Amino acid sequence: MVPKAALADVDDLKKFAMMSTSWRALPETVQKLVLPLLDQMTELDLPVKSGVARHGTDATITFHGMHPMVPYGRSRWEMSNSAKPWIKANGEYRKRTEALADTRTTTLVFVTMRHWEKKHEWAAKKRAEGVWADVRVLDCGDLHLWLSSQPEVHQWLSTEIARYLPADRAVPAELPKGVPSFVGREDELAIASGPASLVVICGQPGIGKSTLAVHAAGNTTSDYPDGRLYLDLRGTHPDAVAPADALWQVLSSLGVPDLGRARSTSELAALYRTEASRSKFVLVLDNARDEEQVRPLLLGESQSKVIITSRNQLKGLNAAHRIQLGVMTSEEAVQMLRSRITDERPTAEPDALDEIATLCGCLPLALAIVASGAMAEPSSWSLMRLAAKLKDERRLDRLRAGDVEVRASLQLSYDLLTPEEQTVFGEVCLIPGPTFGCELAGVAVAADEDDAELLMIRLVERCLAEPSDAQGRFRLHDLVRLFGKEIMYRGLDAYQSPAASLRLRRHLVSHAQRSLALLRAGRDVLPTDVDPSEVRRWFAANILNVTAVLHEVDQLGAHGTAGGLCRDLCFYATAQSDWRRLDEFARLGLDITERARKHEVLDAEEAAMAESMFTTFVAESATARHDRRAASLYAAKSVMPTVPDNAPRFQKTLIQQARASSLRLQGRYEEALELFLEVHRSWHSQGHHSQYNARAAAHDIGLTLTEMGRPSEAIPYLVQDLKLARRHGDTAEIAQSLHSLGLAQKANNQLDDAEASLADSAKAFASCGIPIAEGAALNDLALVLHMQGRQGEACQHHHTDFKLCESLGDAEGAALALVGIANNLMSLGIENASHAAHCLIHALQRVDSRTSGRTIGSAVASVGELAYKLGRTELGAHAFAVAARAYEVSAVPDGELTVLIRHMAALSDAGFTEEARSMEQRAKNC
Repeated sequence: MVPKAALADVDDLKKFAMMSTSWRALPETVQKLVLPLLDQMTELDLPVKSGVARHGTDATITFHGMHPMVPYGRSRWEMSNSAKPWIKANGEYRKRTEALADTRTTTLVFVTMRHWEKKHEWAAKKRAEGVWADVRVLDCGDLHLWLSSQPEVHQWLSTEIARYLPADRAVPAELPKGVPSFVGREDELAIASGPASLVVICGQPGIGKSTLAVHAAGNTTSDYPDGRLYLDLRGTHPDAVAPADALWQVLSSLGVPDLGRARSTSELAALYRTEASRSKFVLVLDNARDEEQVRPLLLGESQSKVIITSRNQLKGLNAAHRIQLGVMTSEEAVQMLRSRITDERPTAEPDALDEIATLCGCLPLALAIVASGAMAEPSSWSLMRLAAKLKDERRLDRLRAGDVEVRASLQLSYDLLTPEEQTVFGEVCLIPGPTFGCELAGVAVAADEDDAELLMIRLVERCLAEPSDAQGRFRLHDLVRLFGKEIMYRGLDAYQSPAASLRLRRHLVSHAQRSLALLRAGRDVLPTDVDPSEVRRWFAANILNVTAVLHEVDQLGAHGTAGGLCRDLCFYATAQSDWRRLDEFARLGLDITERARKHEVLDAEEAAMAESMFTTFVAESATARHDRRAASLYAAKSVMPTVPDNAPRFQKTLIQQARASSLRLQGRYEEALELFLEVHRSWHSQGHHSQYNARAAAHDIGLTLTEMGRPSEAIPYLVQDLKLARRHGDTAEIAQSLHSLGLAQKANNQLDDAEASLADSAKAFASCGIPIAEGAALNDLALVLHMQGRQGEACQHHHTDFKLCESLGDAEGAALALVGIANNLMSLGIENASHAAHCLIHALQRVDSRTSGRTIGSAVASVGELAYKLGRTELGAHAFAVAARAYEVSAVPDGELTVLIRHMAALSDAGFTEEARSMEQRAKNC
């Protein structure tokens, strides 16, 4: 760098080219250099005020003399100080070639203050294309030679360079050291390091805001040659940096002189904007408190960039790009752990990494602390041991490494809240379940829903809560929730609970029990203002909250209340056709019953009754999932207690109905039917208050008769069931009744009626938001259409079922839908064999240890059918054998019989006569 009095050399030109000011100086320099040749020109179009931002050609000159830098005749000039001039030159060459008609009589001149090592090769290559009369490049060396011939212009440019590049100033590089390996955040990084002049990154404590900002700024070195500045505004501390102090520090970093005297914030802001207008830098303002602190540091007209991070959303700033940073994905979290735990343990213990990522809530700060702690331990210590330590109540105690601590980071945000906000924050952290709506927030803070929503929005703006995917609901990070609970339990004895917790438990338990009672009571006893669909929607929205409070109540030792709530949840899951959740609730109910028995909350008879009920629910779930063997085993364990003669008739009938269900699940249909008929008569004789139970009995009779192969007798009972369901007015119950009726009509070969019932069932399930049952109805509707020879329509319904199952994570349902599609494709012709095989491959890929034998049998049987159609009889016979075994294990005799018959045919065609006879005997036995 030279003093102001000295003339700039080639190195000075190259350094000056890195500053945005040089972009304006370049055309003015060329203009001053060509003006002495004006008397030999007939055309000079070279404006300078617009710099190189002018649209079209930067300059046009027609010269009729001889000069080493200015071509003879007409020339078009393009100027740029881009860091990679050859890229810019290629673009300008292409644009001018396409836009101009006089290229063959015109010379193209590209000018840059940068050094271009291969300028001659580039010019020669373009010249050889023959599009232009000539192509030339002038870089810093050529400009310096030209300047040397004109001392006055040389002195002027040297003075300009000295103004902006004083000898004692280095380009600021203030960014703190970034993380050794930046993981994930591709979309956010693209926005943060993009062309936007203002980017606001907000999010909860420990989410990785500063790391992203620093990494994004570090990626922009060549785009911002005047420096990379960083300033910690200390927004979470009492001594937050004042706006005037922040401005003074930034201006000092930019080398602005005369800052010693006192200046007001507005004067400093004006000086800052002036400097930014002629510079090109990137500034990271980390940890901003609020809009007031950073507003004076926003840019005016400038090519510079400001990146702000804050624990507040800073909605008052007009930022075109605001990044609400969330937690990492599970994959990103595991990748981060792998990049920081550099020994062999991540490879040896991949499950431990998944567990740690989950327990840290995929929060970058927590992950970094755990990784640091793991590296401080001997490499022989298991990562699973570390994961186990994070599971206990002292998780926040363990998330600490030196002076870095998750709890301390959260405390800084908590301290910035007003007293009212601190109370609200602590109370909503007590809400059980992963998300919650304004109703539960209102219960927690003892306010109405509108006020609760406004209070939650304030927590969202402070990035301590966030909106969930469901409309009108909110979410708290697990570690944030744990921190809030710590605050609420401070000073309480071990047996005490905060008032908000008591309110929430009472509300959720009583509301759940009342809601289910209303759903089961029937329209005759429902209050006139209660809509069953609204009650069902409340359950659907809050099911995870009710489940969470169930676990809370059980852990507190209230096993009787927990058991009753678990029973209600089983009834709800049954009504929703959510069989996996029913299995989960029923097994939990068995555990709770055992604890209640152990602690003498229930006597022997009550415990036996509860155990029998939950065992029956497990069996019902297994039946719905086509696992009849498991259903039979559990149903056999369901032994109902003896009812005293003086017991109320209502209780006697309930137990009889449960016994009948157990018999049906065991496959003892005749006994079950006899008992169901008796129960049905009993409910009818007990008046309108028992209509719900009478409807359930009619439904059970219809199902039993259908399973016995007597669908014509089942249909009247199922029609009666549908009539009562419509009287009740619950759309979900109507849909369930239509589904059962459609299956009986299908079995009775009333295919048109079955189609109508199943189509109406699917629509009804869809209207009340029960996608699992909707998919099942669509699957059965597709089977009816297949029987009618309407394979194309059947495929469409199977495909819709497949998409529903995929969205719900129901791998078994998706596999069955794919099998259905494959079967219809095979029916349409052998030319669809490859598509059918593709479907079957994907169906089998979804099979796991939880998949029922019926589904496995269906998929493998279809493989056998496809092989049989393709003439691969041995392969088909093998597949049929596997399918028959799967059906046999799951006790599905109808499926087993069908496969045995096909297997027998395949063996016979393959010439295995003895084996075919053996298979025929098995089919007869089945």
